[in-house]
Amino acid sequence: MRSLLCEAPFFMVNDVGCSVDNQLNCYGGWPVPRNFIRISLYSRAGRDHSILKFTRPQETPDMAPSPANVRDMATRYAAAWSSQSPEGVAAFYADNGAIAINGGDALAGRAAIAEMAAGFYAEFPDLIVHLDDIRAAGNQAIFTWTLEGIHSGTGNKVKVPGWEEWTLTDDCLVAASLGRFDVAEYDRQVADGI
Repeated sequence: MRSLLCEAPFFMVNDVGCSVDNQLNCYGGWPVPRNFIRISLYSRAGRDHSILKFTRPQETPDMAPSPANVRDMATRYAAAWSSQSPEGVAAFYADNGAIAINGGDALAGRAAIAEMAAGFYAEFPDLIVHLDDIRAAGNQAIFTWTLEGIHSGTGNKVKVPGWEEWTLTDDCLVAASLGRFDVAEYDRQVADGI
């Protein structure tokens, strides 16, 4: 007679076979706890038995932020940009988060991101960033925006659209951002206005 050992529930079944049904009961009347759902069949070399191993499901990995959470974060991010608070903008980034704009060098860390935001505020003391749209899939998102303000050097109104392609942490912070906007149109509006 072959012996079939169910290791995780810690019992032996001495029968021709052991199978698991929809209710996760081992035939022969031996209950199998519902949280033991992964089943592996294998044999040990040199032994005349097989092992039916019930293992606990792996810890649920951190889940990517939901599209609703990403939308909420993007709304607050646009408001932070519109608040003239460089630290408020930087708070949306992971500690080692980074942003690269129009293919330039990446600015990494919250201090560098706050300094970058302060540069925009120096050019546009009345800066407003509008959230145009957000698309999210897992830990990736596209944040489309419109920057609007009066340029401090020329006094001209500027209204330029752009976007950021985000890689997000599981807790909905920006790990990496690739930002883009039309530099030629930006420069034209700074010089001539809308």
